[in-house]
Formats: sequence, C-alpha cells, structure tokens
Amino acid sequence: MKLILTILCLSFTPLALAQTYAEKLGFPAGKKVIILHIDDAGMSYDSNEGTRKALSSGVATSTSVMMPCAWVPHFMSLAQQNPTWDLGVHLTLTSEWKEYRWQPLTGKDKASGLYDTQGYFWRGVTDVVSHASADEVESEIRAQIAQFR
Repeated sequence: MKLILTILCLSFTPLALAQTYAEKLGFPAGKKVIILHIDDAGMSYDSNEGTRKALSSGVATSTSVMMPCAWVPHFMSLAQQNPTWDLGVHLTLTSEWKEYRWQPLTGKDKASGLYDTQGYFWRGVTDVVSHASADEVESEIRAQIAQFR
C-alpha cells in the first residue's frame, strides 16, 4: 500500500508543478486566455490589410508569413514599419486554391518533386508525400526561413 501511495504521489507531482502556457506568458494561475494568431500574411493584399488592422488594434498578437506568396514584399514593408509585431514563418509546401497559387522558392532544378503539372506547389499533402523527397522538402523549408530572415 505504501508503495502504491508513493507511486501515485510521484506521478501527480509534475502535474501540480507544471505551468500552463498562459502562466508562462505571464497570466495569473487559473486564468483562461485566448490568443488570436493571424495566419497567411503575405498571401494577398486583403490578407495583409486584415493582418495589419488586427495587429495594430490589438485584436491579434501574432502572425505568420507565407514566404512563397506574391504579396510578401508588401507585408514585410508593413512589418518593417511596425517592429513590435510578433512575426513567424508559415512554412508551406502546398497551394490548394483553385486559381490563386504559389511556387516553391527553391526552383524546379533543385526541387522538381514539389511542383505539380501546372508548375505550382501540389494542392494537397498526399501529393507532396508522393512526389517530393525529404531533401527537397528540407531545401524548401530552409529557403523559406532564409527569405524571412
């Protein structure tokens, strides 16, 4: 019985001591919080404007930028004017929209498996897995991070 009690105490101790993510961010213990993150910055003019308004007004606190998209230069210009914005990279290997698509940054000669027959990222994850090599995926991810930096 003593052994079972000791095991139970040890197994529940880390749970009692562990901080929630809200507590790690400085919120009081027991508080429930919602953090709004804007996805897909750089995808279009409208996504950039919506992201700018949400971050500037305090509605959202962070965003992620899709580096292969056409409106990234516009968004990065906005970001340079607002250095307190919390930005990250939305790593992308697919382009699922019907008529609005983007291409890998690495180029066909280095990552032909990431391109569909129209010359864009594949529309779905299954196609990426079927056609792209791990090296091609790694190269593209590194290229997106490098462009963001």
